[in-house]
Amino acid sequence: MKATFNKYNPLENLITFIQNNSESSDKIAVVGHDCSIYLFSGRESVSRFAYISPVISGGKLSEIIAENFMEDVNLAKPRIIIITEERYQYLPGLLELLDFEYERFVLTDVRYDCWKRKECKK
Repeated sequence: MKATFNKYNPLENLITFIQNNSESSDKIAVVGHDCSIYLFSGRESVSRFAYISPVISGGKLSEIIAENFMEDVNLAKPRIIIITEERYQYLPGLLELLDFEYERFVLTDVRYDCWKRKECKK
């Protein structure tokens, strides 16, 4: 049974979007610092770096973490990617991945960018 949207609770609507567009076994990626999305949606992080920002905001260690995070994303192909802030430009190849393999969904009351992996055509 699909959950319904609640016009008074943007976080609940984001969680509803995730639950309606993924299976409980699917992994997701939250690019930013809102780990509560994993907890409330019942979905696991695609990467061991569930908390990616502000860790990736600069420096050599930040580059290594960003590269490892993107390796995890590219290998596991999360069903949904949620971007919670604009620091994603530090993630090498994320924009290209989103452009080619994901479809953007606009949830009018949610301040995050929501991307769902495109369906494979057989």
